[in-house]
Amino acid sequence: MPLENPPTLEPEDHSALLRKCDLIALTAGLLGLALRFCDFSERIPSGPARFSLSLLHVLLCSLSILAGYAIAHKTTGVYWSELIPTTHCGILKRFSTIVLVALFLSILVSMINLVIIQLFHIDSEASNPLVGHLKEVGWAIRIWLLVEIVFLAPIFEEFFFRLALPRWLGSSAFAEFNASLLFALLHSIIWGIPGLTVFALAQCSLRRRQDIFSCIGVHSLYNLILAIIVFLN
Repeated sequence: MPLENPPTLEPEDHSALLRKCDLIALTAGLLGLALRFCDFSERIPSGPARFSLSLLHVLLCSLSILAGYAIAHKTTGVYWSELIPTTHCGILKRFSTIVLVALFLSILVSMINLVIIQLFHIDSEASNPLVGHLKEVGWAIRIWLLVEIVFLAPIFEEFFFRLALPRWLGSSAFAEFNASLLFALLHSIIWGIPGLTVFALAQCSLRRRQDIFSCIGVHSLYNLILAIIVFLN
């Protein structure tokens, strides 16, 4: 099979076309996110059917942005190799990078949060609604949350905040900072914003050095580490 070649366009035209593709993906991602917030499973009595429908909503949300890129690929002719650049760095190198970066960011973000908590005398447990929610629900909901934050949410969040949004904003350090800050603002309580902004900026750097799939791996392992700590507590 012949290798894909980029469309023969002037650099300015090609950049504009790629931004158009990112806009299509972002729009599809926002539609998926809207569907996620309209969780119709709440209308179903508690049980396997409600659990399955809720997971389906999260899956659709996570895959919506990929559908957006599929539409962009079909309508514009921009190749997948440009829409979602992939680095062939080897399984061992990718795996070791994911593990080391996830562990490093877990420690770094925890230290940042700890400094803020101590500095402003914050009751982190009382101010974190997730901790209170976990105390009130059974293991079925906890497993659902684990599947969501470890396997499904990182797909959407990495494609949206680390690939599509920064590139659409201009692929600059300022664009990455804005996307990272938005990620933190939409993701956390106030005292957690600095730590998550640092996490997001590190992920943007990893995306440039390797690719979005390494970012998804780091995000999944990072969430798993934090989930284990919260669940054990």
